Amino acid sequence: MNDEAKAGAVGEVPARARAGREVFLDTLRGLLLVLMLLEHAPGPLHAWTLHWFGFLSEAEGFVFLSGCVAGWVYTRTLRERGVGALWRRAGRRAVTIYVWHLAAFVAVWGLLHYLDPHVARLGWGAWEPILGADWPAAAGWGLALFYQPTMMDILPMYFVLLLFLPALLMVAEEKGGGWVLLGSLVLWLAAQAGCRASLADYLPDGRGTFPGNFDVWAWQLLFVAGVVVGHRFAASAGPPRKRRTWVLGPALFVLGGLFAVRHSDWGGGVAVELPEALISKPHLGPMRLLNFLALAGLVYAGYPVLRTRCGNRALALLGRQSLVVFAFHLPLIFSLHLAQRYGWLPGPARQCGVVALAAATLWLPAWGAELGGRWRRRGAG
Repeated sequence: MNDEAKAGAVGEVPARARAGREVFLDTLRGLLLVLMLLEHAPGPLHAWTLHWFGFLSEAEGFVFLSGCVAGWVYTRTLRERGVGALWRRAGRRAVTIYVWHLAAFVAVWGLLHYLDPHVARLGWGAWEPILGADWPAAAGWGLALFYQPTMMDILPMYFVLLLFLPALLMVAEEKGGGWVLLGSLVLWLAAQAGCRASLADYLPDGRGTFPGNFDVWAWQLLFVAGVVVGHRFAASAGPPRKRRTWVLGPALFVLGGLFAVRHSDWGGGVAVELPEALISKPHLGPMRLLNFLALAGLVYAGYPVLRTRCGNRALALLGRQSLVVFAFHLPLIFSLHLAQRYGWLPGPARQCGVVALAAATLWLPAWGAELGGRWRRRGAG
C-alpha cells in the first residue's frame, strides 16, 4: 500500500496529491465556501461559523487564500514562461471571473425580479432599485461593475485585483515583497481615512452606481498579503515545513481576548461596545484585521502538521473549483431566503436540514467543472 493509498484509507490527503497544488490550502478554501453558505443562509447553523473566533467572517480567510494561491501559481508562470505569459494568464482569469460574476448577477436578479420584488423585506434592500428594470438594463449594471448590490461585490473585487496582479508580482520579483506589502498598507490606511467615500463624491448620483459593501481599498490588503506569501512559497519551494511554536502564544492571547470582547454578553454579562471604525467589516477595521492575523498566525504555527493531517479530498475539490462554486452559491443563498419568506422552512429542524442539503449541492458545479477541465486537457493532449 503506497503512501497515498494509506492516507486515503484514514481520511488524510498527501500535501501534494495533485501535481502543483497544496491540498491543505484547497481544503481550507473549500471549508470556507461551505461556511459562507451557512453564514448567509437562514436558520441556526450560521452560529457555527468563524464568528466564534471574534470579529471575523469567512470572507477574510477566503480573500487571503485566493491571493496566496494566485501569488504562488502566477509567480511560477512568471519565472517559467515570462512576463508576457503572466499578463495573458492573469487577463484570461480576470475575464473568467467577470463572466461568472455576470452570470450570478443575472441569475439572482431573475430570482428576485420574478419571485420577490419586495426584496427590501429581506433586509437586503440594495437590490430594490434595479428590480424594476428589464433584462438588458440589469445585465448592463452587472457588466459595468458600477452597481454591486448585496452579495455581488466579491467577484468584482477579484476582477480588479487580478488586473493588478502581474504588476505586483513584477515588483515583488525586482524589489521584494516587502515593498508590495508597504504600498498595500498605505492604501488600507487611506481606506480607514474614508478615501472611497471621498472618491464616490465625484461619481454621478442615482441607481446606476453603488460600489458594494466591501471597500476594495481596504480589502486589497488581505489579497496582496496573500500574494506576497504565495510569492514567497514559490521562492522557497512551498509552505513552511517546520513548526513555528513561538507564534502560538501571541496568537492565542489575541484570539482569546477578542473572543471575550465579542461574546462578553454571554451568561448575563455586559456587552462591550466598540467603535464601529475598529471592527468595521466593509472597511476591514484595525481590530478585525488584528483578529484575522491572530487566526492566520495560529494556522501558520501548526501548518507542517495541518498540511499532512487535515487535507480532505471532498473539500479540496470545492477549493480547486472555488470560482464556479462561489458563483453557484450566490443564487442558492437567495433561494433559501425566499423559501423561508414563503413559509417553506418552518422551524429550526427543517431549516437545518434544507440548508445542509443546499450545502451538499455545492459539489455539483465543482464536479462539473472538474470533469470539464479533464476533457479539455485530454482534447489538448
